[in-house]
Amino acid sequence: MVKRIGGIGKMWCGAKVINIDDALPHKVSEVICVKCGHRWLAVRPETTRLKELECPECHRQGFVIETGETNNVGGVDWEQWCD
Repeated sequence: MVKRIGGIGKMWCGAKVINIDDALPHKVSEVICVKCGHRWLAVRPETTRLKELECPECHRQGFVIETGETNNVGGVDWEQWCD
């Protein structure tokens, strides 16, 4: 059920509020989908296995591997920044 709240275009879809601490600690790494070749920076709980990640491009699960690239993307060390 979608409810309109204040202003044009602002909607509330009954989203569940989650405790942000449930997602900590986390891991940041560059990954690639070996199925379609799409690369992205994945931020995920440490307990999440790579085979559980879904590619945002082809939407296949189980084909993601880490590239081994450092986390210094765009001149920012994301591991340090997120700690």
